[in-house]
Amino acid sequence: MADLYECLGVQLWASAAQIRKAFYGRARELHPDKSATEETRKRFLECEEAYRTLSCPFLRKLYDIFGNAVRDRDEMLRLA
Repeated sequence: MADLYECLGVQLWASAAQIRKAFYGRARELHPDKSATEETRKRFLECEEAYRTLSCPFLRKLYDIFGNAVRDRDEMLRLA
């Protein structure tokens, strides 16, 4: 999977409001109700994971430090 910031189409220094706006824009495009293909469903789930991680300041900080090496939410919390 690509970088979480790339998935949402935001910069590293994006604010919480920019991240939220980007997620809702992507969700409208990729939502399974709009498109039934497996590829868009997969991309939707990736964007949802990106939003969950980047919308939490604590998890975002851990992601910024460890990057893609630590992708599992439980693993991030364990390291903290």
